[in-house]
Amino acid sequence: MRLAVDTDVLVAAMRSPSGASAALVSLLLQRKASWLLSVAMALEYEAICMLAEHRLAANTAESGVRGLLDAIFDVIVPGGSLPMASATNGCRR
Repeated sequence: MRLAVDTDVLVAAMRSPSGASAALVSLLLQRKASWLLSVAMALEYEAICMLAEHRLAANTAESGVRGLLDAIFDVIVPGGSLPMASATNGCRR
């Protein structure tokens, strides 16, 4: 299975370590599925996850967020230009 994870899932995982988003991130970090990531998404992960409001809510320092991002970047599969989901995907017009 190949997954592209939106930034809000990563933020939710940081803020709620026992929640569903954290469980998904954990599975991806264990390489149970391929984590697709483009350069643009990696930059967004970093910019959003390093915001003080998310770090404070997650009760973690910048170094903790950096560790999480480094772990993610170690397991990702480069995704290039990832297609965006659409409500019309697979539907005939």
